Parts: sequence; C-alpha cells; structure tokens
Amino acid sequence: MVQQSNDPHAGQKVDIRSTGLKILIVDDENMNRKILSRRLAKDGHTPFTAKNGQEGVDLFERETPDLIIMDIMMPVMDGYEATRIIKERAGESFVPIIALTSLEDEKALAGCIEAGADDFLSKPVTPTILNAKIDSLMRIRALYNAVSEQRNERDREMEFAEKIYSQIIYQGNMDESNVNYWTSPMAIFSGDILLIARSPSGPINVIMGDFTGHGLSAAMGAIPASEIFYAMTARGHSINEIAMELNRKLKQLLPSNIFLAAGIVQMDSDKGTATIWSGAVPDIFILGKEGGVKKRLKSRNLPLGVVDNDTLGSTIEVVALAQGDRLCVFSDGVTEAVRADGEMFEEERLEECLNRHRGSRLLEGVKTAVDKFCGGQSQTDDVTMVEITCDSKAARPMAVQATEISEKSTPLDWGMVVDLSPNRLRDSDPLPMIMQILMQDDALVQHKENLFLIMSELFTNSLDHGVLRMDGSLKQTMEGMIQYLTEREKALATIETGNIRMEIKHTTHGDERVFVVRVDDSGPGFDHMAKGACLSETCSMGGRGLQLVRSLCKEVIFHGSGNKVEATYVIT
Repeated sequence: MVQQSNDPHAGQKVDIRSTGLKILIVDDENMNRKILSRRLAKDGHTPFTAKNGQEGVDLFERETPDLIIMDIMMPVMDGYEATRIIKERAGESFVPIIALTSLEDEKALAGCIEAGADDFLSKPVTPTILNAKIDSLMRIRALYNAVSEQRNERDREMEFAEKIYSQIIYQGNMDESNVNYWTSPMAIFSGDILLIARSPSGPINVIMGDFTGHGLSAAMGAIPASEIFYAMTARGHSINEIAMELNRKLKQLLPSNIFLAAGIVQMDSDKGTATIWSGAVPDIFILGKEGGVKKRLKSRNLPLGVVDNDTLGSTIEVVALAQGDRLCVFSDGVTEAVRADGEMFEEERLEECLNRHRGSRLLEGVKTAVDKFCGGQSQTDDVTMVEITCDSKAARPMAVQATEISEKSTPLDWGMVVDLSPNRLRDSDPLPMIMQILMQDDALVQHKENLFLIMSELFTNSLDHGVLRMDGSLKQTMEGMIQYLTEREKALATIETGNIRMEIKHTTHGDERVFVVRVDDSGPGFDHMAKGACLSETCSMGGRGLQLVRSLCKEVIFHGSGNKVEATYVIT
C-alpha cells in the first residue's frame, strides 16, 4: 500500500521569509495570544488562536496549520493531551509543535517532549528566540517532507516492480486442485520461489526453491529461473533436464555468493509416481492418505548455480505413491523459525506436527504450530511450504475441443522425419525439440497437450517395449512400477543397438487439418491387441497408454508385429 502524505507542502522546499506560515496559537491567557499574534503577523505569518486544548484540536482540524505554539497549563484540556491528539491525527504529516510554558523543572519539560512536542519556549517569549525556533523547525519540516516524498516514490516504484515481478514469476497455474501451499515472505521480494506448471502429457511439475539471502538481490534469480521452468515444462522436458538448464543459467548470471537450493517434483498421479530432484533443501516428507509420515527423502544433489553441470550430479528419485499420498517440500524458513530463547523449530517438531495434523488443513496446522512456537518473534527468513497430493482426478489432461481455423491462417502441407540411433535414444529426448517446431504453427498451439500426449505415448511404447523390451506387466503394482523404472533407467543407460524412426505429416483437406504420427522401431513388437480394454479399465499403475491415444485420435493403426504404429489426429 502506497502511503500518500496529506501535507500540502510535501516535497516542497519551504521558505518562511517569503511565503508566510499558518500558525496556530493555543493559550488560555488572552494577552499572550494577542502579543504572539501581532509578532507573527508582523513577520508575514497568518496566526489563528484558541484559548484551550480542545479548541486547539478543533482549529487544527479545520485550518491545517503549518506550525503550532502550544501552552501547557490550560483549562478544559491541557497542552500535553492536546499535543498527543494532534500528533496522532496528523498521521504521516509533520506538524511541528512548540511547547510554551513557564515551568522550569526538567521533569515538566521532558513531559512536553514525551507528549509529542518538537521544541519548547519558556515565558516570556523573546522575538529572536521564537523566530530562530520557527526557522529551525521549518528546515526540519522541509527535510522531513523531502524524505517522505522520496519514500513514497520508492514505494510506488516497488509496487510497480512487484507487479511486474509477480507477472513474470507466477505464469503457471497456482490453483491446481492437488497442490496446496503456504508462503510468507519477509519483504515484498522473496528469496523463496514456488512455481507450478502442468507438462503437456499431464503430470504436474513443481519447484520449491530458496535463494541465498533475502529481498531484491535474492529475488533477482527467480526471474530467469521461472522463465526456464515454464518454457521447458511446456516443451515436455524432464525435471533432470530442467535442473541442468537452471544450473547452467544461474551459474552464468548470478554472483558466486547467490545460489538456489531447490526441490523439483513431477507428480504423475495417473501412474502413481513422483519423480524428485532435490539439491540442498530440507528433507522431503512423504505422507499417507490418512496422515502420518511414511518416509523422508534427503537431498542428493548440490544446490543450483554453484558448480558446472559436469560436477552438479543428476540423482533422481522415483517414488511410488498410493492415491491420496502427499509430498511436503519446504524451505528452511520453516524449520529454522526461531523463538525468543534462540531455539529453532527444527525438522523433528515439523514431523510431529505432520503426524498430528491430517487432511485438508495440514498446512494450516503447520503454520499455527510455527506461529505458536515463535511466540510473536519477528520472522527471520522467507517461508515456503508446498503439499502435492497424488490424485488421479487432478491428473487427467483436458482434451481440447475442436476449434475453427482462422480465415487468416494459411496452413501448408509439410512433414518431418526424426531418426534416433542408440546414442540419441540414450542421451536426449526428441519430443521437446519436435514440440518446439510444431508450436511455430499458431493453430497447433491450442492442441499442444493432445499432440504431445499422442507422440509421447507412441514413442515411449516403441522405446520401452520395442527397443528396450521392458516387461509392462510390472507396472500393475507400486513396487513393480519402481522396479520397472529402475530397470528401464539401467537399460537405457547401456543401450547399444536398436533405433526408432518418427515420421510426422501435416496435410489439409478442405476445412480439416490432419496430423499423422508414425513411429517405427527395430524391436520385435508387442501384443498391442492386449491394450483393447476400455479407457476406464486401464487406469492402473501402468497408466492410460494407448487407450487414451485412441480416444483422442480419429484412428490408430498398428502394422506388422506391432513395431509400427500410425495415429491420425484431426483438427476441424
């Protein structure tokens, strides 16, 4: 919130010799009021008078004076009380008050200052001292107004910067139904980041990161980090590839004393798995559907932006989850929350809290526990905590509806072929590159989720069952899924033979645009006829697979022994 000063002189340099001031005189003695009024009017000022504190308060609100001369000992309301009220009602504006008193003891004079007076004069008042004090207070007032204007300008700039920052950082969908979070920054700009985006094939990617330091300097790294995260998620890159690119960019851009501790999670609720890259963050907690901590995962990588990619390491953990299981990822602002005696909240208390609080109010329970522990102590670090639930209802990517092609669109027939040797299959994923090319066509952007899913399923089936010859029956249980993924990783790392060809054709037929994907692999094929169950019967740990592709496409045709498949997707 930007605070605007109500002071008409804010930001202006006051020259009391040329402009004159509105000065309020509050004194119960009529003679004193008359003498001071004549002296001030002679010097070019405009005096107003009140005979007690209450009248002085009323006149202050009506006339908004530049300066007040306040007698202390008065009937109805004394100068102490009137000064306190006026200072409170002045708010952000600086209205100097000179206490006028015949008292000489130090306690009484100190009471004037404590009530809010800015200076004091002893009776009888001499013109030279009065003018000197007015000049001095006006210089202070001018300086105060200049500083206030600078502060207001800074606040306006910060508000604008925060708006731009938020638009850049929070491009994704922060309202995913299976993601809950608690954030509490120390300032406008937080050193913590929380980014959420859905990949084209359906899983949700989440990154919880904690830059070293606080405030603007720490937050600057969030801008390139968010751009990389959103762009690579949209293209279907793996979280390991995202981590590597984040590390490369942050090391290139940031000074050596700023780096990013991060937990990156891909939640595939359909398969019942969470793929996790963690670097220098506190333990990630896995909770059961009914509550309670099932497992703690320790960070296995260095923070991002410290070393080159060759040194960083890329240890990924794949965890099998039941429906309703949850992951909790948090910054050290949670566990390092400090109370008055210097003791920290720590992970053990957090685990107790997670075991005690269950259901949809989990994060609310944690926040309450941390606040109670700190007992009103000021926050010492940015706080971020995110809860990601394995929920198949939130996992299904929405199939886009057929949309009319703009009259301005002039689609051309085109095609592309991608040949993948063992080295290419081992070291790179072709889908992000293909998607980047396809997204140059504006009409296809609306269908990117469907196109990615179709190509991803066909390619993955050819790679897993054709080239790597994986046993798909393992995916029927959580334990089998973990075994399947472990064996797949090993097989892919040591692949020496086999190849895959992806052929993509785009043609136009009247008002229709036809997108055909053909995938051939060198393997013996697989029993594609066994995939004929209806969609609702295939939502096991193995995923929806080819049945979902069939539901999206006009037709899916297998050739030969099943090592050649062709899918036709139509845009009307």
